[in-house]
Parts: sequence; C-alpha cells; structure tokens
Amino acid sequence: MPKQYDTLVLIGRFQPFHNAHCEIVKRATALTNRLIIVTGSAHQPRTYKNPFTSREREQMIREATRGLSLNITVAANTDTIYNDQAWAVRVQQIVARHTQPGERVGIIGHKKDDSSFYLDMFPQWEYVDVESIEPLSAVNIRDLYFKRDANMNFIKGVVPRTTYEFLASFST
Repeated sequence: MPKQYDTLVLIGRFQPFHNAHCEIVKRATALTNRLIIVTGSAHQPRTYKNPFTSREREQMIREATRGLSLNITVAANTDTIYNDQAWAVRVQQIVARHTQPGERVGIIGHKKDDSSFYLDMFPQWEYVDVESIEPLSAVNIRDLYFKRDANMNFIKGVVPRTTYEFLASFST
C-alpha cells in the first residue's frame, strides 16, 4: 500500500538525539518509506550549545534508528548567521539531491516554541505536525549532562540506549 508521502524531511540540531526525536522518526514510518534528516549547526567548533559534530550526531541517529523500515538519509547543513534564506536554500538543495521532481514531500516536526519558525519556511512541502511527545528538550539534557555530578540514570531514561552509550563514552 502506498504511503502518504514519497519523502519526509526532519530538521534539527539533535544535540543530542533523544527519545522524542526517535519517536518522530518512528511515526514517520507510517507516512513514508524515505526520511531525510537534516542536522543543523554543522561544521562548527564544539560549544556548550553544539557539543557534538555532524558525524557524531549522524552516528547517534543511525544507531538509534537501526532496524526501522525506513530509508534514512542524514545530511548536514551549516548555519548562516543573519541569513535564514540561504540556510533554507541549502535545505531545499539537500532534499532535491535525494528526491525526484513531482514527488510528494512533507516536513515533519513539532512547533514547540519560537525556535521552530523554520518549519514554516518551506510552504512547498506539506507540514506534518507531531503533537508534543513529552516535555523533553536537548537543552535540558545537555544542562544535566555537563553538570559535575550528572544524573546519568535520568539521561539513560530519556535517550535511546545507543545515544546513552555514546554520551557515556564521550564523557571520558
């Protein structure tokens, strides 16, 4: 039976990839056979806000989604400070490289706050809203992870097992 979309697009920084991100990917399997995940803030030096490289985030995503019946492409996109249009053009170029003209493309996500404005930057793609899965934010996970006495048991409960293993290894 054909799926509703030929391709869905999921955009995020995934710093780190957590259970709510993983749930969005799982929900995409009901709607499409192909998902393009665009990781933002690529090719930047490590910072508190962006501690993981594009390759590390791709590794987290691939390991956490292994076994899903979904063809997943992970592509990195650099930020363009003060030029959202250039950033959006690069997202569209990434998607164009992995799709054919005339395909049904949608963008999947959740408008959690003002930082989700980018979901409205692609009117040519139908928006697929994923209601709030749980009040989970990568910001909160990072805040906890980088504390001296991080509660790794809590983190273990909010990220996929493979992401937890990556984080535990990364901390050393």
